Amino acid sequence: MGRFRRSAIGAAISGLALVAIPFAAAPAQAASVNCSSWTSSGRAYANCTVYSGQVRVRADCSYAPDLYSPWVGSGSWYLWTGQCPWGIRGAIIETR
Repeated sequence: MGRFRRSAIGAAISGLALVAIPFAAAPAQAASVNCSSWTSSGRAYANCTVYSGQVRVRADCSYAPDLYSPWVGSGSWYLWTGQCPWGIRGAIIETR
């Protein structure tokens, strides 16, 4: 019985290996945006035109978690974040 159990487990494991079929992901496409960004009073700001993809602005906060604007799509946008409690190191534009 022990021999049967080991062979059944081996067959199950080899069967699982056949199920894991690798696949190729679709190639990523870069967002097309034109932005200017700045900081003031502990907040990050950006003025962006989005042609394709999405954009947001991130406040690189000092000694605290970063703060983000919402993701936005095509069009012209004025973006801002919440105020960093202990200062801000910079504004970062993120795309996807």
